[in-house]
Amino acid sequence: MAPLQAGGALATPLGLLGLAALVPLVVLYLVRPDPQRYDLPTVEFLTAGDGDSSRQRLRDRFRISTVFLLQALVLVAIPLALAGPQVPLPGGATGETVVVLDTSASMATTDGDSTRFERAVGAVEGATGDRTTLVTSAPDPSIEIADGGRDATATALSQVSATDTEGDLRRAIRVAADAHEDPRRIVVVSDFVDGTDWEAAVESVRAGGNEVVLRRTGGGGRDNVGIVDLSVTATEATAVVTNGGETEQTRDVSLGGDTETVTLGPGDVTEVTLPIPPGGGALRLSPGDSFPTDDVAYVGAPSDREIDALVVTNDENAYLTTALDVMGEVRVDVAEPPVNDARGYDVVVFSNVDPELVLEGTIADVRREVEDGAGAVVQSQPDIAEVGYGGLSLLDPGEVGVQTDVRTVESHPIVDGVGFVPARAYVSGDLRRGTALAVADDGSPMIAVDDVGAGRAVYYGYIEDDSAFKFDYRYPVFWRGVMTYAAGRTPIEELNRASGGTIEFGGETTVETPGGTVETARLETTRVGFYSAPGERYGVSLRSPTESDVVSEPIEAETGTLETGATPRSLTPWLALVALLVGVLELGYLKYRGEL
Repeated sequence: MAPLQAGGALATPLGLLGLAALVPLVVLYLVRPDPQRYDLPTVEFLTAGDGDSSRQRLRDRFRISTVFLLQALVLVAIPLALAGPQVPLPGGATGETVVVLDTSASMATTDGDSTRFERAVGAVEGATGDRTTLVTSAPDPSIEIADGGRDATATALSQVSATDTEGDLRRAIRVAADAHEDPRRIVVVSDFVDGTDWEAAVESVRAGGNEVVLRRTGGGGRDNVGIVDLSVTATEATAVVTNGGETEQTRDVSLGGDTETVTLGPGDVTEVTLPIPPGGGALRLSPGDSFPTDDVAYVGAPSDREIDALVVTNDENAYLTTALDVMGEVRVDVAEPPVNDARGYDVVVFSNVDPELVLEGTIADVRREVEDGAGAVVQSQPDIAEVGYGGLSLLDPGEVGVQTDVRTVESHPIVDGVGFVPARAYVSGDLRRGTALAVADDGSPMIAVDDVGAGRAVYYGYIEDDSAFKFDYRYPVFWRGVMTYAAGRTPIEELNRASGGTIEFGGETTVETPGGTVETARLETTRVGFYSAPGERYGVSLRSPTESDVVSEPIEAETGTLETGATPRSLTPWLALVALLVGVLELGYLKYRGEL
């Protein structure tokens, strides 16, 4: 923002380049053609002494006409309006301040005995006026107090803390600008470790007539090695570790009883994979550093992750049993009907069974197990109507159809991300109950699910002998989703989340959080750590390359003073009005002279 001698400023000094339009205007008046002259004897004696010298003609060209003045005024007013001149208006606006306080994770970086956030709060306390609006930047920009007095603002500041999430400084600055209709003085206190285009927001707000003061609270972070991403399977956790500091660093990476040592140069990135212990645990870097938030990734996993599965079949589908075997968390038994006892399993899969050999008691036992919380999967076959699955069947079977596309019609963990291939054969029919997730061309369900008592039932509509899906690389992925759902387990990916999101529960639930116990149906994960609900434990970690890049460099845009004072007022609207009125006046004058 360029200063003016009178104490004001220009929001966009480049707008003054528009004054160059005066040059062609002057040139046009200098090179305009001479008027046609006629000799009139009756007045010749009056002008005989005037002469017609070139000096006289040059003086005539510089006679200032009213039209020239009006056009020049327009060409001056428009560039000045674009430059956005601002002047401080003393009196009533004094002490009105909007403060943007960065509450993102990087503000927890320590420098000596204090954190960046603690120093930022001290800076804000010195910037508050008689009336202060406080805006925080993370996890989402929000107004903590509007037009509060000094005591109310101090109370609000004492209740605000740095979060463990990414922030949005750009949006926070826009929220501050939109908090009041009239321009205010905006003070932004941050380490400016932010991935958004906050500089553009500052320039935009300044152009709108607001004074924007930037204050950086940096320091610390030059030794930081952090976990910037985490991927989890049923058996292993892989952490992405980066050295954001300026020197070579060595860290021990541990999870449960396993440890791996890594050495990284400045800017190096590496991956470390460790087995997950039952129930998960904290994947930790040691020794720690000045930014402890990204030194730990919290890995959520069920304490009993093994799924006991029984495949009931008279013609074993090797592709199916292999897909189940390669899942580290699934233990598979295969039984050929007649089966006397199918109880005690988490999931029972019926595949290619002989209708004459399946015992009614077997299906009844499985039905009771499902009602008590287990899962059952029924795979389609041409004579499925003769098997008599009873309450486990989700399809009202009809004729065998041939050659159909299979399309997903509902979002569900079983089908999300899985592209189904066409089926060469399938059993047509109507959905008896439940929800169809994928259907054939005629609407027949190909993948369907339903709750049965406390358990779950799944229908798989591909007839495996006539299916190419078993050759698809997504086939094992699909069956992992089926087994996880049928067993009533939360997918491991859902148990491990980045901070700043939400966890949805079925209803009001008691949850142990890093900040204490709460009763809620929906929880915002603003703190890293474990969130424990009945039957589940979620791991929440920062996982942000932007926030972990905590080295705070000086910013060129840092300007202004923290003392409270007059609020600037923009002259742009008035100058634009002047340009409009002068333009209208010019048209009226030309009309008066008969030139329009």
